[in-house]
Amino acid sequence: MLFAVKDPYIAIGGLKIYYYAICIVLGMCVAIFLAVKLFKKMGYDGDDVYVYAIAIIPIGVLCARLYFFIFPYEDSVHDWSRFFHFKDGGLAIYGGIIGGLITTVLTAFIKKQNIFRVLDSFMPGAMIAQAMGRWGNFFNEEAFGNLVTNPKLQFFPYSVYISNLDGYYQATFFYESLWNVIGVVALLLLIYKWQKYRVGTTTGGYFVWYGLGRFWIEALRADSLVIPNTTIKVSQVVSVGLIIIGLLVLMFTYSKKVLHDGFRNRTFPVLATIEPFVANKKTSGQATDDCAVASVREADTDKQDNTSNSLTVPKEDDNPTANTDERAEVCDDVTASKEVNNTFCNVAENDTSDESERK
Repeated sequence: MLFAVKDPYIAIGGLKIYYYAICIVLGMCVAIFLAVKLFKKMGYDGDDVYVYAIAIIPIGVLCARLYFFIFPYEDSVHDWSRFFHFKDGGLAIYGGIIGGLITTVLTAFIKKQNIFRVLDSFMPGAMIAQAMGRWGNFFNEEAFGNLVTNPKLQFFPYSVYISNLDGYYQATFFYESLWNVIGVVALLLLIYKWQKYRVGTTTGGYFVWYGLGRFWIEALRADSLVIPNTTIKVSQVVSVGLIIIGLLVLMFTYSKKVLHDGFRNRTFPVLATIEPFVANKKTSGQATDDCAVASVREADTDKQDNTSNSLTVPKEDDNPTANTDERAEVCDDVTASKEVNNTFCNVAENDTSDESERK
């Protein structure tokens, strides 16, 4: 029978290697590979990704397990004494996402790296890992939808045969996997092609896209986790929260005046409201003071130039038209000088902030 699972594992002697584990591990490897590439484009050391992975993976797995135990299936209760019996199955992706996000933010704070740049580098890889992981649910015959009784609809990818229940059910695992693949393509196109890309776009886009997909797909699933003593699907509640957070991140990101095209030109201007978490205040303050001193000196020079020029300007009675033209030229020179000085100061502040951030 097409797309029916015979055994969920590969037997090598007395050792059983489950396809679910293979899908999860391969997804992690692809996610790390992609994150290294994006980390380098962000101006960071690609090897830092392995530091994050060492922290994120174990904590994410534990949080996925914890989420599964806190929110059981409807009309069921988990035995907490078997929490560490991972061979029994039971990992919830939303728990892994929440644990991974918290770990990433804390690690970025400790390493004094821009939180949104780090998250933007990880989100495409995380989504492709989720897409690959969902095929582990196929081999375990889980994450399926409603029973399909119409013979004309009993075909993959609309439905999948579940041997334990001896029937065809909606292939919601595949719906989510495909949704995530489309999301990855969209995020990468934004990063590499969209001229108005800003730091934070990938993070907000991931939250909104995955939240929307998971919300409608969860409505079809027949094996959803629920809030204890209710019939409310907890993943739909979390999805709504994720969408709201994503929209807030995007609103915050695009309310700023400075475009963040760091993936392409590696200049990476830093958001003023994020900088206190990741920048060296002392170095940034020194750059600001230097620019202030330069501005004062430039202003003094302007005054001296104005005084000097006023001595050579003809009297108004001699030639009123020439007098007006020469004064206009003096004003233009002063304005241009101030604009050049302000540009220099802004560039100096950005360069200093970037340098302190990379250290």
